[in-house]
Amino acid sequence: MATFADPFDRGSLEHGTKAVAQHLGVVDPRQLRRSVSSSRDGGFRSPRRELQPPRRKRGTFRVRCQRGVHRLRPRPRPTPRKYENAAQAVGGAGPSASVFPIVGIGASAGGLEALELFLRQVPAKTRTSFVIVQHLDPTHKGMLPELLQRACALPVVEVTDRMRMEPGHVYVIAPNKDMSLVGGVLHLLTPVAPRGLRLPIDFFFRSLADDLAGRSIGVIVSGMGSDGTLGLRAIRESAGAVFVQEPTTAKFDAMPRSAIDAGLADVVAPVEALPGRISEYLEHTHTFGVSKRAPPGPKAEGDIEQVAELLRSATGHDFSLYKSSTL
Repeated sequence: MATFADPFDRGSLEHGTKAVAQHLGVVDPRQLRRSVSSSRDGGFRSPRRELQPPRRKRGTFRVRCQRGVHRLRPRPRPTPRKYENAAQAVGGAGPSASVFPIVGIGASAGGLEALELFLRQVPAKTRTSFVIVQHLDPTHKGMLPELLQRACALPVVEVTDRMRMEPGHVYVIAPNKDMSLVGGVLHLLTPVAPRGLRLPIDFFFRSLADDLAGRSIGVIVSGMGSDGTLGLRAIRESAGAVFVQEPTTAKFDAMPRSAIDAGLADVVAPVEALPGRISEYLEHTHTFGVSKRAPPGPKAEGDIEQVAELLRSATGHDFSLYKSSTL
């Protein structure tokens, strides 16, 4: 008489599972889960059923480990944090940053006399800093800081690359360089345009407007040509302020007249009266900060800032607020 294996015998179950595994083409039968429980079907789970992907609830996933299968729910995405300004968003000092206004001054032919008259009226205890951009001979060493220091109570220095601005200082551009302002730091760049077509005042005024927005202040004094007009337009479009020397008091009136004819001047006055008018303007405006951006970090970040400034000048796209890892 033939004998049949007990379907509830563990050895028979293992033998049957191996046969099913070979039939299904599974190399390792242990991939099929086997278990004996007190369920209605006698505790044997169909191998075919075990090969099917497990069903899971929407928004969850299953993780298998030595202790069993765990159903986990993904961590919700963090809600984007709101920042008061861009400096806080990129980890800058924000409201705790040093607070002082920055004034850009453009000058050309006859500018030395106008600048001396202007700086004589600047008080020694002011926290305002001035950045002077004048057309200089690229083949000669600049003597402008020494000449202006005789008429100014503030320290006058020639800008070096990546020089951080301080309150109550006068900064003069170096010869044969373009200059930009990023995060309260002055950067020197090699001019791209050939000699005779360079517009260093426009270049810096655009940078000033991009960096300080509504806190930017531009001043145009004596000079030939129209350099500075496009930069003043950028300042006005950023809600900044524009001060222009009265053309009749300028030794060369081309630059002041160009700004006035373009309708960009907020204040037109003799050059010796402009510091007082700027002080009145600052007293009636909100608190001025160094920059809306975070102060730059180490040397590597300074290189990225220069690249971002070049891209901003060439394309109009500002990448300075991106994370360094993203760039």
